[in-house]
Amino acid sequence: MVKPFTLKEGTMYRVGQNNIMHKCLTTLETHIVFKELHEGMVGRHFVANITINFFMDVGYWWPILIKDIHEFCRSYDNCQKIRGLKTKKFG
Repeated sequence: MVKPFTLKEGTMYRVGQNNIMHKCLTTLETHIVFKELHEGMVGRHFVANITINFFMDVGYWWPILIKDIHEFCRSYDNCQKIRGLKTKKFG
């Protein structure tokens, strides 16, 4: 049986499906990584579920990742503006 968490060189990882390791982030790290992955050079303004998959695909995890991303996408002005543009009907 695989343990759900492992410590490697002083960093904690969550072992996910297929033994993929996701780095566990501190609260400060979540804010930095969130800003970069969501609005930085590699970031995009996707809906919450795509953003969740994106964060996990690049190897990050924290206990309330899903909750945080849903709340952020609902409250972030740029996300709401972009969402409005995508759903606005013209004509």
